[in-house]
This record gives sequence, structure tokens and C-alpha cells, in this order.
Amino acid sequence: MNHESEPPHTWEREVRAILHGLGVAYDPAPDPPTEHLLPSGMQPERYIIRQQSLRHPGVTYQIEVVDGCPQLRVCLPDDHVAGNYRVYRVRPAQATPLWHWATALLAYPGSSAWAHCHDALLGDLLFSVGEMCKRLFWSAYRPDDSARYPLEIRVWRVY
Repeated sequence: MNHESEPPHTWEREVRAILHGLGVAYDPAPDPPTEHLLPSGMQPERYIIRQQSLRHPGVTYQIEVVDGCPQLRVCLPDDHVAGNYRVYRVRPAQATPLWHWATALLAYPGSSAWAHCHDALLGDLLFSVGEMCKRLFWSAYRPDDSARYPLEIRVWRVY
């Protein structure tokens, strides 16, 4: 076992083990550049969850917080496009309470007890929002890009 790649905290190892058992890779990304667009005084934080779909062969997901809003990327295999993948970006609609929940969570200073559970909470909430976005995406997806997605999400085809 390579101890250098192990997270320093026991709970991080436990979370990774649980997620690994579910087929999920949880990788907190390195700190983004300081010009990252977050409100003044907030620590730049970025979390990424990568998954392979169990229901849709070859499909992968990436869930992250971008500019204070959760974002899901859906990568579908497609031999008829450059790169052999079709990629969609899915975000909660601005009218939903999920639009800026991450900004509020990251900005909340909280107690020392809060600080100890903050990362786990952010990861759990991000995972849950990602699951909701996946369900809404697949409820309307059409391979010919004629889908009419639910009002609770916004979907862009990236490539």
C-alpha cells in the first residue's frame, strides 16, 4: 500500500472506500487559480466526483462546483462525432434553490465542529444534486438533440 496517496484523515479514507465500492471516484481537485470567480473572502475550493454509469454502458459523469453552482457533465460514446464522445453540461436552473447552494455553504464560517464535517457535507450534497441532474437529464434525452428538458435544469451540448 502506498501511504503517500492515502488521505491524511481517517474519514477521508472511509469515504473513498465507500465510494470506491459504489464505483465512484471522489477526487478533491487541487486549489484552482486565485482568479477563480468566487465572492470576495471565500476560500477557492473545488470538488470533483467522477462516475461511470451502471445503467448506460460507456457513459461517464463528472459532478463539480463551478462558480458556486453544481454542474454535471455527461459524456456519451458516439462514433459519429469528433473525439467519439458527445458531451453535455447540465446545471440546475437559476430559479431553483440548488443554483447557489454551494456558494452559501462555502461562505458559511461555522464552528470548529462544522469545519470538521464541511467537506463530507459538500461531497454528499454535490453527489445528491448530481443524481437529481442525471435523472432529469435522462428523463428527456434524445440522441438527435431534440430533447425538451425539464424546467429545473439547463442543458448545453458542449461537443
